[in-house]
Amino acid sequence: MTMEQLWDEFLYYLRVERRSKATLSFYSVTRTKLERYLDSLGGVHEASGVSVSHLRGFVLWLGEQGLNGGGQHAHVRAVRALFNWGQREELLSANPARRLALPSLPSQRLLTVTSEVTQRLLGAARTTDQPLRDAAMVMTLFDTGLRASELVKVTVADLEVARGLIRVRGGKGGKDRTVPIGSRALTALATYQRRER
Repeated sequence: MTMEQLWDEFLYYLRVERRSKATLSFYSVTRTKLERYLDSLGGVHEASGVSVSHLRGFVLWLGEQGLNGGGQHAHVRAVRALFNWGQREELLSANPARRLALPSLPSQRLLTVTSEVTQRLLGAARTTDQPLRDAAMVMTLFDTGLRASELVKVTVADLEVARGLIRVRGGKGGKDRTVPIGSRALTALATYQRRER
C-alpha cells in the first residue's frame, strides 16, 4: 500500500466518523508536509518502507522549516494517528510510529489579555451599529472562553440565568457542553435583549 493510498483511506474513515472540517484540514496539512519530506529523501512511496528513523527525521525537518514545538507536536500526533489506524485496520503489518516520541511542548505560559486591551475591545464594540450586542458578545467570550464559532450558535434558550450557565452546542468534536457564565456577562446579555434585540 502506498502512502497516498493510506492517507486516502484514513481521511475517508475520518469523514465517515464525521470529524470536523478543521480536523480534516489539519490532517491534510500534515499529509502534504510528510509527503514533501519523504520526497526530499528520494521518494519513499510505500507505507511499509517508512521507518521510525524516517519519522524522527520528519520531526527534525519540521523544526528546520521553522515550526515551533507545539506545531511539531501536533503533526506528530497526526502521523501517529495515521499509522496506529493503519495497523488497527490491518492495512499495515508494522507501525513505524509506535516508538515515535512526541516532541516536548514549550513550557512558557500563554499570553493573557490585559484589562487595557479588554477595555479597548469593549470601546470598539460600543461604536458599532449594535453596540449592546457586540459588547455582550465580547464580555461573553472573555467570561466563558467560548470559541467565536460556538458563540454565534448560542440562542436565548441556551442561557440558564438562574444557574449562571450557558449551553454550548456542537463545540469541538461536535460535543455539547455547559459552561459557567458570570453575572456581568449575563447582565450585558440581558441589557442587549431588553433594549436592542
